Amino acid sequence: MTAVWRGSRAMWAAGAVGVVAAVLIAVLARSQPVAQQMPYSPLYGHPAPAISGDLLAGRGRASLSQYKGHFVLVNFMASWCEPCRQEMPSLVAFTRADAKPDNAVVVGVQYDPTDNASLRSLMITSGASWPIIKDQAAMVSYGVNGLPESYLVDPLGLVLEEWDGEVSVPQLKLVIARDTKLLAQMAVTPTTAAK
Repeated sequence: MTAVWRGSRAMWAAGAVGVVAAVLIAVLARSQPVAQQMPYSPLYGHPAPAISGDLLAGRGRASLSQYKGHFVLVNFMASWCEPCRQEMPSLVAFTRADAKPDNAVVVGVQYDPTDNASLRSLMITSGASWPIIKDQAAMVSYGVNGLPESYLVDPLGLVLEEWDGEVSVPQLKLVIARDTKLLAQMAVTPTTAAK
């Protein structure tokens, strides 16, 4: 009788292990590859930290708050960062009128305070025309770990997404479309968000 009991207990344990393994395989098969997952940011759903400072172009000052009512892609960058250079055509494409919603803008943040001339040159040669703000404190408040790093801020001033590494136009359009639909359901328009 004990041999029968041990045998049925062993079969039950083997069956349980098989079920757990099958569930684990199903979950892993449906999950995105690590490279496609968005990083977790403690800023999600919270007001975007302030950004304010002199413009790289040397013509005055700018701040993130002046873009309230717009989707703002905040992009931390440096000219010596090769992935930043590779990402630049995507950002330039996103700023074209046919590629973005009317209320979307890009705002760059200079990562390296010694990178003035090279970053200006990169912006000119790539055809980039968005403002680059010099604000070293923003690196800390956004928790920037590497470059490029981007945050999409919605018209209400809340952080929607973070990208560690290059961001693409399709990714941006997807997140903006999703949030636009949500704002419409909440009866919030960019004009009411700006008030």
